[in-house]
Amino acid sequence: MSGCVLRAKGAGLATHYVLSEGAFSGAVVYEEGFDLSLSESDNFQEQVRCAQAFLADHAEQCRALADLLLPQAPLLDFGLRRKEAYAQPFVFPIALVERAGALGFALGLSIHRASDL
Repeated sequence: MSGCVLRAKGAGLATHYVLSEGAFSGAVVYEEGFDLSLSESDNFQEQVRCAQAFLADHAEQCRALADLLLPQAPLLDFGLRRKEAYAQPFVFPIALVERAGALGFALGLSIHRASDL
């Protein structure tokens, strides 16, 4: 799956409380968490822009979510589809790493094989 997804799961997650905060509306809710699509783009830089904007616009709700999930951090999962098998660098900007870390979020990169790109 391409795109940037906020993944939050944990035994302490009060899903109804979190989703009532507005920032997380539209999330797909699971038994012990939720996934919220922040970008459906396969372009890494576009995903980064969307994630940075989301964290900036919803910093207070993001911090509250991270506090609720301690010691497990919410994950910003950057998903990319690639047909090529050679190494490709994807570097998170310092500003995103700092903001995510300050809010208690983790960053991840998922590379998915695309057979028909």
